[in-house]
Parts: sequence; C-alpha cells; structure tokens
Amino acid sequence: MNNMTYNISYTYNYTITIIKILNNKFGIKHDYINIIYPSMKEKNIINNYNNYINLIRFSVYLITQINTNFKKKTVIILQKFKNKFITNIIVISITNVTILILNIFLKDKINF
Repeated sequence: MNNMTYNISYTYNYTITIIKILNNKFGIKHDYINIIYPSMKEKNIINNYNNYINLIRFSVYLITQINTNFKKKTVIILQKFKNKFITNIIVISITNVTILILNIFLKDKINF
C-alpha cells in the first residue's frame, strides 16, 4: 500500500505529529491536503491547489491561535515539506464545519 488517507474533523491538533511520524518512518513523496473551514464572512471563497505558503497561512493559523510557540514549531516542520504538499482550500459560510483530509503518498510500502 503506497497511499494513506487521513481525515481530521474540526481539529488539526495531531496533523503535524502524524505527518512527522509518517515521514520519519516511511518517507513522504508528496501529499494532497484538502481543508474545508468556515468563513467569518458570508462570501464563499474557493482557492484551488495552493502551495505551501497558503498551507502555512491557513492551516497553521487554524491549528492554534493561542500558543505561539507551537505555531512557530509547526511552521518550521512544514517548511521541510514545502515542495511536497499541494493544498486545496475551500472556505464556506456555514459555521462549525472544519475538515482536513490528507492524501499521503509514502516512499516505502506499508504491509498490514
């Protein structure tokens, strides 16, 4: 199995940990990240296939808005993957809906 899909609903707290563990153990070739989260405005925005800068701008901000040390560490970790991630970000006007879907392609095969 070369591909893993990981879904997170409402929280991003363990995303960076999972990415780091998978990369250390198996190596990550590349990843497609889909983030759906609520907007503070009534306007729908679709940002398709953004690069690492938008990943930092959106998901790191959503991971934590309080603990700045965690945010700094998250940015440092994600910079290591800046050429491996493609992000699809969809902002919707419905409140309390946040989903993150990672489609991770690993270098090494995993046998279950």
